[in-house]
Amino acid sequence: MNVRFGSSLFLLILATRLSHSRVLWVEEAYPMSGALAMLQGLVPYRDFWYDKPPLAMLFYLLCGAYDGWPLRVLSATFVFACAFAAAKCARTRWDELTASFAAGFTAFFLTFGLPATVVAIAPDLLLVLPHLAAIAFAWRGQAFWAGLMAGVALWAHAKGLFVLAAAALFLPVTAWPLLALGCGLPVLALIGGLWTLGALPGYWEQVWQWGSVYAGDSFLASPWTEGLRRTLNWLGFAAALVAGSAIALRRESWRFAVWILLMLASVALGLRFFPRYYFALVPPLALLAARGLAHRRPQLALLLLLIPLIRFSPGYVRMALGQPTPDLALFEDDQRAARAIPHGESRLVLG
Repeated sequence: MNVRFGSSLFLLILATRLSHSRVLWVEEAYPMSGALAMLQGLVPYRDFWYDKPPLAMLFYLLCGAYDGWPLRVLSATFVFACAFAAAKCARTRWDELTASFAAGFTAFFLTFGLPATVVAIAPDLLLVLPHLAAIAFAWRGQAFWAGLMAGVALWAHAKGLFVLAAAALFLPVTAWPLLALGCGLPVLALIGGLWTLGALPGYWEQVWQWGSVYAGDSFLASPWTEGLRRTLNWLGFAAALVAGSAIALRRESWRFAVWILLMLASVALGLRFFPRYYFALVPPLALLAARGLAHRRPQLALLLLLIPLIRFSPGYVRMALGQPTPDLALFEDDQRAARAIPHGESRLVLG
């Protein structure tokens, strides 16, 4: 990814994010409230309930838990970092043109989708960056660093275990001990820190025990039928990734197919199939699509990208102009709830 392309990509990402600078989505209000509580000196899992791993709260500390433009600049930087990591992956295995396509596909599908899903940096989206970094290190044969990134992924989401499995897939069995060592260090650091703060029992109860109960109780009447429908809908939305991946899979290792199946399994975990779960598919499909379309039929990619572009880009324009949008109307009540949490006055205990 050359400097000119990278700069243009970042500015486009920033423009879409800044159009939402006057909106605070409830999906980001949750970890932001945890960050506000931490800024007041409260310890998560000990002083207040928080049923997610801590990385999302720590992420929102980077903008001081402020909303508005500081939050949107931070989120744009995060999406660009994901695109940059995808480019690094593709350059390690293929070439510069494929790297640029991988960066573009990653940024595109982390931007165009349901606004509350793609704009809010929530745990499922936060997982994308360490996922891509772990694969990049695995492709370079650096098992320890791949494991370290998988360990960081576990700070974001329990589904980081799937990231660890994906990294192991691309490494020889003899490298797995180093992979496990790298993964274990962030996990042990987290456990040690929580134990020191007296928050370890709460962390176990709120994140893992409550999380297992949540994952084991789907609200869908026919979860597999509904899951198939939602998965097919998402694959239709991401038709450019599907088409490119289908072309690339004919030339690439069977490990890529297993990687996709692993990520599908992570989507199905809990049998809820929320839109944000499908971010797990972006790393393998974006990289494969770049491989399949960069040198063959790039016009097909541009044509298929029109599907999400036409559906979601008008919403960014309306948001920037302060006009009402159907997507925002769906979340008006959540917006009022989120705006009711003033900076520096949070007493939030979310469950």
